[in-house]
Amino acid sequence: MSTQTTITPWEEVTLSNNYMFNKVMTSNPDLCRRFIEHLLHIKIEKIDFPIGEFTLEADAESRGVRLKQK
Repeated sequence: MSTQTTITPWEEVTLSNNYMFNKVMTSNPDLCRRFIEHLLHIKIEKIDFPIGEFTLEADAESRGVRLKQK
């Protein structure tokens, strides 16, 4: 069974695209802060970006891993 991936031209990608949202918000902290302030109607003093999104893949021979968030 094969899966096909459709590549969307970057000119057609909007903020509803997870990759684009992450790229825009992490590359411009001031824009990110103002966007969240507008959505939530609150004042935000500082924005921190702890860890980006990533995927962990396991196979039959892998061992368990515990992930701790700070």
